[in-house]
Amino acid sequence: MVTANITNNGGFKQPKDRTDLILRILRLSAALNAPITVMLAVYNSPSVRDKIPIKPLSMPLVIDVEVWFQTFTILCLIGFVLRSLPNTRPDEWVEDDTPLVNRMFAGIAIDERKARLRNVWDSSRQFWLCWVGLWFVWFGLYFNWALHPPTQIKVVNAYSILADLFNMLTAGAFFLCYLVLSRRTTPSQQFEFPQMTFFTLVPVGLLGLSAVFFVGKPLSTLEPLHWFEGLLSAIVLALFIGRLESGFLNSNPYLIAALYAYAAIQVSYGSLQKEWLLLVVTSLALVLKVLLFQEMRRLMHSGTLFWYMFEFRKMLEATPDDDIAIVSKNHFLDAIGMTHPTNIIPFGRPRGSQPRRSQG
Repeated sequence: MVTANITNNGGFKQPKDRTDLILRILRLSAALNAPITVMLAVYNSPSVRDKIPIKPLSMPLVIDVEVWFQTFTILCLIGFVLRSLPNTRPDEWVEDDTPLVNRMFAGIAIDERKARLRNVWDSSRQFWLCWVGLWFVWFGLYFNWALHPPTQIKVVNAYSILADLFNMLTAGAFFLCYLVLSRRTTPSQQFEFPQMTFFTLVPVGLLGLSAVFFVGKPLSTLEPLHWFEGLLSAIVLALFIGRLESGFLNSNPYLIAALYAYAAIQVSYGSLQKEWLLLVVTSLALVLKVLLFQEMRRLMHSGTLFWYMFEFRKMLEATPDDDIAIVSKNHFLDAIGMTHPTNIIPFGRPRGSQPRRSQG
């Protein structure tokens, strides 16, 4: 459970979290890296290089440094991704006869109340596991690129096949995150979430491995496949980002717009053999990855994800004739025993906790 120290004036003093400094450094370094890398890519392009009488940098060296930097950044972020979800107090409070509890569970038996809360915790953990898996697959993709950048691959080989596999598995992980946010997945056995996971990851994994039938052939042979994989990744990521527009999650609209741009650049996967495009796309993608990481960190560790799972699933289970009473986020966090943490780096100015009028 998140704790706070009481000051002399009766207020709350949140303990300093030194990890915030590391996160700010990573965000700043990614933000500074993007324009520098884009300028290097433009400067080393043939059309510009011929007009500037200065010896250009070695593009293979620039690419190696850039991809290793991105790999290191993702590795650092994995350390924060592995942080478990916040603890809550035992569920016995649902038996209390208070106005808040009655509003949250109007007309619901005690056992069913506890079952509903268990579903909230279980679905939140499902999302967390999919999110962690996504970052490990991302690290695998970038580490593979660091060992053998796409610009150095001329024929289909083990490195290009592994890159396709990891890229497709990231799409699968995003789709699983989307499923957990958009439909009932708990109780896990009742709604067959293990089967969902299997029939999501296996097909995309096989699609990524389909290049094994073209080993030794020019990489250009796979260009249509790579464009299809990029389009599929863009669609899945757009579905996931669409869930972040929920009024319950209350994400910053400028961040949502930036993340939709991130989805759009996925289609460039088929052209990453071009040196300038690899530098531009991956450096911009790193900034957007960091922003997405911070937004999901805010949602998971402020208790917002718990609240979303509680209220949105209430809407999924309701019938058209039901009168749904929405409990405010602060009241929900008080009920489950969470304080309101401030050591979460927000994107933009923090806003109120009440959902916007858009449903879901």
